[in-house]
Amino acid sequence: SVLSWRFEVESPGGTVGEILTIRLQRKFVAMKGEVAEAWPDGRCNAMLAYDVPNCKAIFGCLFNLVQISVTILGTFVMTACFQPAFGAALFHPKWRGDAA
Repeated sequence: SVLSWRFEVESPGGTVGEILTIRLQRKFVAMKGEVAEAWPDGRCNAMLAYDVPNCKAIFGCLFNLVQISVTILGTFVMTACFQPAFGAALFHPKWRGDAA
């Protein structure tokens, strides 16, 4: 049903690391044949123990970088829109190299 699928996709109250761990565990259990042979128990456990926290840390840093970038860009655009002197100075021919 849609509800059970939704619960499998989104774990209520789960953090990014917990959701990633659950999804990886499901993938590991569903492996068959040559793929399962290429992923022994130790390799799966190592991935869950070391790679998931690293992935979570990288995701957190990337999220912070995007948040700061959008804040700076938004501040710049809002200042340019609502402060005519700022916009006029920004696009002044002297700054663009058009002035002789």
